[in-house]
Amino acid sequence: MSVPLSTAPLLRSTHRVLAWLRLALAVQTIAFNMVRVNQVSHPVVLMTLSALTLFWTLVMAQWNRFPPRYRKPLVVIDVVACLVAVLCSRWILGPNANHEHGFVPSMVYWYVGACLACAVSWGSWVGLVVAAIFGAASLQQAGTIHDLRVWTTSFGICLAAWGAGQMVDQLRRALSERDRSLAASITLGERDRMNRIVHDGALQVLSLVEREGRSLGPRGERLAQLARQQEIQLRSVLQDRAVEELAAEEGPSEVDVAATLDAMSSDRVTVSVMAGAVLLPPEVARELQAAVAQALLNTELHGGPESESWILLEEDTGQLIISVRDNGVGMTSEQVQAAADAGRLGIRQSIIGRMEDLGGTAEMSSAPGRGVEWELKLPIGVGEAGHPAEERTWNERV
Repeated sequence: MSVPLSTAPLLRSTHRVLAWLRLALAVQTIAFNMVRVNQVSHPVVLMTLSALTLFWTLVMAQWNRFPPRYRKPLVVIDVVACLVAVLCSRWILGPNANHEHGFVPSMVYWYVGACLACAVSWGSWVGLVVAAIFGAASLQQAGTIHDLRVWTTSFGICLAAWGAGQMVDQLRRALSERDRSLAASITLGERDRMNRIVHDGALQVLSLVEREGRSLGPRGERLAQLARQQEIQLRSVLQDRAVEELAAEEGPSEVDVAATLDAMSSDRVTVSVMAGAVLLPPEVARELQAAVAQALLNTELHGGPESESWILLEEDTGQLIISVRDNGVGMTSEQVQAAADAGRLGIRQSIIGRMEDLGGTAEMSSAPGRGVEWELKLPIGVGEAGHPAEERTWNERV
C-alpha cells in the first residue's frame, strides 16, 4: 500500500513568493521606463511593453490555477516573450540605449521572473542555462562585452536562478522522503490491523483444520497438509515488515514473471516458460502470480488426490498468455455457478476479477472427468489498473 502525496500544494508558497517578486519587478520596470521615456526612440512601444509586463505578471500569478498540462507551456511562452523583448531593446531605446552607468534592457530586470520560473519547474541547471541565455542577449544588445554592469547583473541572476532551483529540488526530495515515511507508517499500521483480524479468524481456522484433519482419513490428511501450507504462507505475509518504497521519479522496477512461475513447479506442478525473461511491473506480476496460485489451489482442493497441473507461459499477437491445466475431476458450468452463489470467490474474484482489473481476461473450460483449463491473457505493456503505460513495456532477453 502506498500513499503518494502531491507536492504541488506544498510548493504554493514558493510560487506565491515568485508572483510577488514578479510584481515588484514589474513596478520597477514601469517606474524606470517612465523616467527615461523621453530619451528613447520609441516611447510608445516602451510604455506599451511596460504595461504588458504588468498584465503578464497578473496572468502568471494565477499559474497554480491552470491545469497541470498548461503550466510548463506557459513558462516556455514566458521565456520566449521575455527573450524577444530583450533582443528588441536597442531598437526600442535607440542610440541612448547605453545608460551612463551601463546598458539596461527595455524591460529592465523583469525577465528574472522567467529565469526563476524555469528553475522552479525544471530544476536549478535549467534555470542557470536560461539565465545565462538572457545574460548573453543583454551583452549582445549592449553592443560591447566590456559593460561591467551587464556582466555583474547577469552573474547575479545566474546565481539566483541556480540557488532557487536548488532550494526547490531540496524541498521536493524532502517531501518525497516524507511521503515514503508516511506510506511505510500507514502500510505497517494496516498490516498490524489485518494481523489481528486474520489471527482471530483465518489462522485459527487453519490451525484447527490442521489438527483435526489428520483423523479424517487420507483426504483429511491431505486437507491438513494444505491447511498447514496456507498457514505458513499467510503468517509469512503478515509478519513481513518490509515496505515498498515509493518510486515515482525513478519508475518502478520490473519483475520476471517467467521466474516467478517457474518457482511454482513441484512434483505435481509442471511449468513451461519462454526462453527469455518476461518483465512486468511488480504490481502486475504479483496479481498474475496470485491468479495462477489460486488456480493451482483449486486443483489441490477439488481436483482429486492424484491430480496434476501444467503451467504454460507464451506470447502471441501482442498478448501474454498463461495456460493453467490440470487432469482433475473437472466441473460443469452449473457447479461453477453454484460455487459463486454459495459465496466461494476463488474463481470470480481471485482469478477472473484480478485479470479484469489488469485489463486482461480469464477464460475457463472444463468438463466432468476432463480436468480444468484456465487461459489468462494480458495485453503487452499494461500498467496499473489496465491502463497502458509507455514506460512499462514488454522486454524479452534471449
